[in-house]
Amino acid sequence: LDCLQDQSSSNTEQRISVCSLILTLDDAFVVFQKIEARVAADEDLKLADLLKYYLRESQAAKDLFVPQEPGSGGLRKRQQGSGQGPAKNRDVLQAETGQQLCCHKFEKISESAKQGQRSTP
Repeated sequence: LDCLQDQSSSNTEQRISVCSLILTLDDAFVVFQKIEARVAADEDLKLADLLKYYLRESQAAKDLFVPQEPGSGGLRKRQQGSGQGPAKNRDVLQAETGQQLCCHKFEKISESAKQGQRSTP
């Protein structure tokens, strides 16, 4: 350093101590700069991970609203085509009749299975 080469002053010892202090501060700032770079890299990584997380979550939310398969929109089209939709309960009587038929059929099958088990010892 220039301050070490200047020997004309009577305060040489004081200049040396100032120069050593400056060198020590320089070393400290180099270390701080490395630490700052590491902290900045960690912060960037956290922000990148957070961005990826929100992108995935927003894409999942979009997928819930938009049907992926072409055939999955069929229910919506049928509801619009009928003009009523499921809220009007247009086919309640037909559904109840179908349920009663299925229940009767199930009871007949269960009874015939019981008869088959009784006859086979």
